[in-house]
Amino acid sequence: MADILQRRQIFEQQERELRESKAMVLRQALERHYEALCDVAKRLDDLVAREERQLSTMRNEPLWAALTEHLPRSPLWKLLVKWEDLCQEVEQLGLRLRDRFGSEIGDRSPLEFSEDPKQVGLSKGAALMAATIGKAIARGKRSPEEFVKFVRTSVGEGISDVESGDHHIGRIPDEKIEAVQNLLSAIIMEAMDWEEYSNLAKSLRDLDRVKQNLKDELNIIILRRVVPGRCRYCPI
Repeated sequence: MADILQRRQIFEQQERELRESKAMVLRQALERHYEALCDVAKRLDDLVAREERQLSTMRNEPLWAALTEHLPRSPLWKLLVKWEDLCQEVEQLGLRLRDRFGSEIGDRSPLEFSEDPKQVGLSKGAALMAATIGKAIARGKRSPEEFVKFVRTSVGEGISDVESGDHHIGRIPDEKIEAVQNLLSAIIMEAMDWEEYSNLAKSLRDLDRVKQNLKDELNIIILRRVVPGRCRYCPI
């Protein structure tokens, strides 16, 4: 009788240990599944912050489908579509502003644009620099009164390569550098009244608002660490 009772106790202990082992495996699998879903949210948060439209690749990943199945009614999905549309809109409006700067600079500059960076003349970087500054002003990251700063490197007698930030402004005779600097600063100030600038500024405000809403939704996923719902990849 004692042997039977002992064998029964051993069997029940083994059954209990097996159940606990299975539960632990499932719990660990579920934790890893949630971690993988949170990683998708972190990647999305990074893309949104950097305004990099690379969602087409992510949409083909199994974990994208998993997250949509877990959160089918989340505002996240419509916000991402709106974010993509606004990123494209901002890019197009930025190009229009750059082209307007190029036209204004070309009409009023003492130097012509040159395709050859080794020839005296302005580079297309001058218009790109002005458009970059315009975008920074629209986002409140720079004052329109802030003077354009030049860095010059002598390349010969009386001639210098001129840069501003990451942009090559051109190869300019030293006696004309100040005039070009004053002209660019003045045109940037005038641009605040252009339609191209107003349209870009409005789209940037819309984009920043959508980005903040996206960040809020993604933070719920990332910080909660447990994603409600189920998907085809759930371990249970």
